[in-house]
Amino acid sequence: MAAPETLRSYKIEVPPQGILRFNTQPQPIDMIITGSFDSSADENQSVFGQYISEQVAQAIDAARLDGNVLVLDAATGSSPKSAWDALGAMNTDLSNVVVIGHEEAWGQNPESSFDYAKKKLLAQTNLVPITSIHQITNEVIDGNFVPMHLKEVKREDFPEGNDGDLLYVEAEEQAAMESAHIYNGIVRALLRRYDVDSIGVYGIGTDGHIGEWQRQDMGLRRAVEKIDAFVQPQQSYSIEAGYFPLPEDTDGKLNNVYWKRGTKIGKAFGRATRQQGYNDQHVVVGLGLREMLRLDHVILSFNNDTKHAAFTLAMEGTITGIMQNSTGKEVVQLQRDSGEGEAIRTDLATYARTLEAQGLLAENTVDTIENSKEKLKCGLLYQIIYKALDNQEASADNPIYAKMGEFTNRYVGKRSPLGQFIRMRSLLGKKTTIVATPEVIKETQYAFLATL
Repeated sequence: MAAPETLRSYKIEVPPQGILRFNTQPQPIDMIITGSFDSSADENQSVFGQYISEQVAQAIDAARLDGNVLVLDAATGSSPKSAWDALGAMNTDLSNVVVIGHEEAWGQNPESSFDYAKKKLLAQTNLVPITSIHQITNEVIDGNFVPMHLKEVKREDFPEGNDGDLLYVEAEEQAAMESAHIYNGIVRALLRRYDVDSIGVYGIGTDGHIGEWQRQDMGLRRAVEKIDAFVQPQQSYSIEAGYFPLPEDTDGKLNNVYWKRGTKIGKAFGRATRQQGYNDQHVVVGLGLREMLRLDHVILSFNNDTKHAAFTLAMEGTITGIMQNSTGKEVVQLQRDSGEGEAIRTDLATYARTLEAQGLLAENTVDTIENSKEKLKCGLLYQIIYKALDNQEASADNPIYAKMGEFTNRYVGKRSPLGQFIRMRSLLGKKTTIVATPEVIKETQYAFLATL
């Protein structure tokens, strides 16, 4: 176990929030700062990985003692890498573990597949994929890995050229939809077994997204739409993700355009011009919110300084509550910033009219929206503006994106998919632990948490 001085424990006490009242008492949110400012980033990363791996190992052992299987929703990517490395070094017995995931991608490069990365967790065991619900309806679960990529599509089965590219991507989307349906049924049945415990380890996006829950997925309507495993084209990350930008990015460039393919597959613009690796991914599947909320314990991992903005969103856009240290002493009061919402409409409409005058929007576009019967008109204004930019294949440094980013930050405040997820789990009485290195909080007002 890591030395005590390298782990600082906090707890956020959560009173009942908003108009929703659940039968359960809100679950306090745990937070662990791993390492210290006196240690190097590599040393802190080691403590970070060791702590998370020990939490997973303890969950595995606890499930085994009860005669249960542990379902592990395993994140891929950079955030949890040190944890999986540490878990492998511990030679943990994984015989009672079933690995699932919360995101997958279809594309031409097999190594862009998230399943490909998750399989590495079971490299020391006999990998037995679970591809049918019948494998988990018997007394003993027959398998230890539930792939999301259940239907295969190969580029060579389609004609050469742009037409073939388009047919290929359409087939990928159909394969993803079929896979999502099968996967949803398997995971749903798996998590409802009496002999299953569950834990999830999630990496966090720099803009506060979690898994395939992007910033445009906030709100009850979107949550209902994605309650089950869902499919979306990767290109939706441009227009829609642009609704909810941050004012800055770690490389100093705009962060309000994720990326977008041109009319010819693989032609990137917007943020894709500096994230070319994503061009290997065409269609993505995300785990539905229902199962993400059902997990017994979720660990949210913030592993380096690029996650400082996301950490701030988690602290200031999630709940109104009190953070205490390990002795129960109050260290900070948290106040949720939920933004201005539709109150920005007048200013946004005025700006949209200037875009009409510039020729980006058609004449009378704003009046048509303002005179409509829709109550939430800001969303309509956003859609029409981003669609116009998309049609022009506007570059990431287009100043309109920056201006729209200002409006967005006024609208949503510090809310994020991450904050919504933490909030819902707490109100449902589910255990959630935030784990962060000192580098994450160093440039925030919460840096003192690594020194107390």
